[in-house]
Amino acid sequence: MNRRAIQIHSKSTTHIASVLIFSFVAIAFGCSHYSTSSRSLPSHIRTIAIPLFQNATVENGIIEPLTDAIVSKFVTDNQLKVVDSRDADSIISGTVVTVREESVSFEQDVDTRETRLWIVASVRYEDVRQNSVIWEDLDMRAWGVFEIASGTTEDRNEGVEQAVARMADDILNKTVASW
Repeated sequence: MNRRAIQIHSKSTTHIASVLIFSFVAIAFGCSHYSTSSRSLPSHIRTIAIPLFQNATVENGIIEPLTDAIVSKFVTDNQLKVVDSRDADSIISGTVVTVREESVSFEQDVDTRETRLWIVASVRYEDVRQNSVIWEDLDMRAWGVFEIASGTTEDRNEGVEQAVARMADDILNKTVASW
């Protein structure tokens, strides 16, 4: 390479390095106020209890999978340690108040083909140590869709699983999200 080509290459490399360093610093400082930690919670809250939800419906087989899904989400998230109620700094409690279905799609000359299943619950998150409510949603809703294929409860279970997963996600996010 001749001397001029080396100078241009050197300036180009320096410029690229400067841009990369500036970009890294800008991203680091620009995103530094965001957090996935539980900083939105009071600092004394480190644990959570999630007792079995109550059931105010005639529906069987909803509260166990719902409670299990919520516990699983918190264990996986790992921001709050799931413990027994006696040892908890906070507690999530809830009651399933409604489970209902609505038709979503139909086929010609056939009854409902696809159904949306709604779970509605009253959910409360409390600070046990300070005896205060952190948040409460008396009308938390989640849904799942299932196709009526065989006409058995197996069809419906898919919709229940989807609704349970959505509600568990919503409860986790409402509890630990800091933005």
